[in-house]
Amino acid sequence: MTEQHPRPRESAFTTVSKGGAVHLVGKLSSSLIGFAISIVVVRYLDRAEYGLVTLVYSLAGILSILSLLGLKSGIPRYLAHARGLGRAPSLEGVVTPLLLGILALSSGLAAMASFQADVVAGWFDKPAFAPVLAVMVWLLPALVCIRFLVALFRGKENAKAKVVFEDILYQGARLLLLLGAVFAGLGLSGVVWAYLVSAFVAAIGFLLFAARKTPLFRRARFDWRGAGALLRFSLPLTGVELMLRLFSVLPVVCLGVWSTAEQIALFNAPLRAGAFINLPMVGLLFLFLPVATRLFAQGLMPEADELYQSTTKWISFLSLPIGLVLLLDGEFFLHTLYGPEYAEGWPVLAVLAAGLLLHNFFGLNGNALVAMGHRSAPLASSFIAVCASLALSAWLIPRHGALGAALAVATGQTLSNLYLSAMLYWRAGIHPFHGS
Repeated sequence: MTEQHPRPRESAFTTVSKGGAVHLVGKLSSSLIGFAISIVVVRYLDRAEYGLVTLVYSLAGILSILSLLGLKSGIPRYLAHARGLGRAPSLEGVVTPLLLGILALSSGLAAMASFQADVVAGWFDKPAFAPVLAVMVWLLPALVCIRFLVALFRGKENAKAKVVFEDILYQGARLLLLLGAVFAGLGLSGVVWAYLVSAFVAAIGFLLFAARKTPLFRRARFDWRGAGALLRFSLPLTGVELMLRLFSVLPVVCLGVWSTAEQIALFNAPLRAGAFINLPMVGLLFLFLPVATRLFAQGLMPEADELYQSTTKWISFLSLPIGLVLLLDGEFFLHTLYGPEYAEGWPVLAVLAAGLLLHNFFGLNGNALVAMGHRSAPLASSFIAVCASLALSAWLIPRHGALGAALAVATGQTLSNLYLSAMLYWRAGIHPFHGS
């Protein structure tokens, strides 16, 4: 009976913060290795070749969202919810058929893109795109497998697996294979194969680890009803992820339509600098969903409220100094980081920093709603963000360029957060700014 007792309040936040620290270390390691990869690829390939590789990788990212069918968030919630109710989640019965299904789906999408590479290249009016796409798109099944297994171990409140296999093994293998391709003088073809092989190295390693640590591949009857229920819950979350991806690329697209390439650069450089503000949120986000789901499933509303307040408090506390530095000394920061030609982008950085600080002050409202089982509110909020950003971009970008794009993004994000926080308070009485 003692094992079924709810964890004390401190235990939930401790679990999230410890996992957050591990996740943040992995994220920083992945970013550093990714930065080294970008230097190697940019210096080795010419700009046209680098653009082709980037385009295929971006396309694979979008196809991976479609292939995962929202299970990236659905699986962690399913596992945590089952544990919260005191049931052993059926990995081999429910999760295994979904893994096989998304691997088949992603392989089918990769085959279509590969065999129709000439047609896709025609859409972009880039004939050189076809041979790169035909080979490199086959990393899609491996990419989907890695992200599926990350979701599985996230649901088991294990952040180390993601760090080892996605952040370090995948990125590290890619860097080593790229360096080998450069020293062997294999050109663009070597770079493409380095991307492809590294994804499969990480996916196979992760699968072997999962087979050893979980009953994922144990022989059992598939629970098609359970798998169908999980899939029905997860599918709307695909729309959320696609909307968020659209929201992230929308400003650049709008600037490309209504402004100049220089204004895109003046927006993108401050945007990358402003991403430092989100580091505390990125860390605590990873295990918040499964832990909060478990508390909601057990009916421990005060503990869930306390967890939400604690994470919001720490996210705000840790992000505030970073945000204030960027707000008060953005010109110096941009000048030092990117050079004097970017110093004039400090108003853009100030607006983006203010928007991100507000975003952090609202806390993990969308994840809290998903943890409770509500999918429509996050989908509606992402739709609000996209529509508001698009409408404001059409009005502000022709007049103010990069600054207009920053205002549109910050406003769309704030409206989205206001909606999510209102829904969270309405449904559960949870609010980031009250409590002891």
